[in-house]
Amino acid sequence: MSEDGVDVSRGRQRLNGEQALVVVRSRRVYSNSTVGRDNTQQEFMKAVATQLINNRRNLNVTTLVNVFLRDVRTNIQLNHLVWFGERFMRMNVDNINFSTMPGAIDSVGVQSYVTILVDDWLKVINEKLNPFDRDIVYEDLSILTRNSERRLYVTNGVWEGDPDWGRNSLGPVNPSLTTDRTRIIPGGVSR
Repeated sequence: MSEDGVDVSRGRQRLNGEQALVVVRSRRVYSNSTVGRDNTQQEFMKAVATQLINNRRNLNVTTLVNVFLRDVRTNIQLNHLVWFGERFMRMNVDNINFSTMPGAIDSVGVQSYVTILVDDWLKVINEKLNPFDRDIVYEDLSILTRNSERRLYVTNGVWEGDPDWGRNSLGPVNPSLTTDRTRIIPGGVSR
């Protein structure tokens, strides 16, 4: 693999940060393009998690926290980050699994993206990710997706960002997006 002057050879090896980015970003090297990249990203993340967990006794937690605070921007509260970090360090490597979010390839203008299939995603969330003692429901989510008429909307009705983006984005009807709930779509129009 090679991108932006950074080369990564085949085979098992130790990667620096630039090489790691080439590995997780490349898609041209796979016959199945984005799917191949997605599989590589999942394998890469499992390898990183495995190394961290297997070496947890030798890790300098203060150094890790400082790297995270310096290099990551998030709106997650510090006490929540600590909670996630503690849970991660208690994990068993055999319990690390990945799921691919159910979606359909879509486009607005010349931009391609994946439209989340909300009902299918809810099933994955509740079966594999939900830490609560109740199911997560449609109204708990804030997901940009399309209705059965192919108009963009946000599941909780709160449109963040440019109100003109996707306003006129109509395409062929996708039968897998059959949920027809009343939602706010760009421009404040409700359906």
